[in-house]
Amino acid sequence: MKALTRTLNFATPFGGVISVVTLLAIAALVLFALGGLGVRFDPFNTVGRRAERAEASAAVATNGAAARQIEVAGAQDTTTRVEVVLQQTDAARQAAFSLTSDARIAIDARNPLDPDRTRRLRDVDQQLCDIRPAICPGDPASSRNAGDGYPAVRPGGPPPG
Repeated sequence: MKALTRTLNFATPFGGVISVVTLLAIAALVLFALGGLGVRFDPFNTVGRRAERAEASAAVATNGAAARQIEVAGAQDTTTRVEVVLQQTDAARQAAFSLTSDARIAIDARNPLDPDRTRRLRDVDQQLCDIRPAICPGDPASSRNAGDGYPAVRPGGPPPG
């Protein structure tokens, strides 16, 4: 027993270390027991700060998800609009091809146009150019020899009949 009291003697360095370790172990056991009962020791409010950080990151994630949904909706809308324009362009191209083919094989395709009809066609062309000036050239192209192609549209006399 005398050896034990010498070991735990506070006056010796070894006894002081053993005493401090024993006190820390007892304090840890008390905190562990109190923690099991629901008592929390948080003097620096670390749990509250952690909760605030978690809420802030959740809000950022929610905003990010909403932004991604808006981006996806915009991309889908753009894709839909592009598809509509491509379908319209294809339909216009097919209609122009069909009308051009029909006009070339028409019975009166080689007959000159009536001057009134030529004027009406030019007026309609000018109205189209007024609506969308970007598709009409500023200056008409210079005339040139068309070779063996179709002759230019020129006013003619009344249709034979």
